Amino acid sequence: PIPPPKPKPKPKPKEVMLDKTMGSIGSVVNTGPAPSQRQQAKKIQEQAEAKKGKKKLKVSKKERQEYETIEAEVEELEIAAVRAETALAEANAGKRLKQSEVLALAGESTAARIAADKKMERYMELEELMTAADS
Repeated sequence: PIPPPKPKPKPKPKEVMLDKTMGSIGSVVNTGPAPSQRQQAKKIQEQAEAKKGKKKLKVSKKERQEYETIEAEVEELEIAAVRAETALAEANAGKRLKQSEVLALAGESTAARIAADKKMERYMELEELMTAADS
């Protein structure tokens, strides 16, 4: 027969000070070691670096101009990509084309999709930059 498992000892609760005037639990007393001066200095330095990193972002004039026109460019590239994909689908569904023609259509379709995706990524970057700069 297997002996029953021994019960685990319960962890000690944190010491709690009672607020005598209110009769409720007050603040928790930290019984651990106090942070060293080195730890405190490191914490202060991290806070200073965090504040330094929150400088207001500047957006160049060129980026603002690009942001104004990029939506139309993305739309044009998306339309071109859809047209290229449609042409490829029609070529595959319709009459038999030469392998080189099918590859050319597939290449155009892929190139159009890649261009549209890259432009969309740039649009998202500019959108985030503009939002961060305006806030």
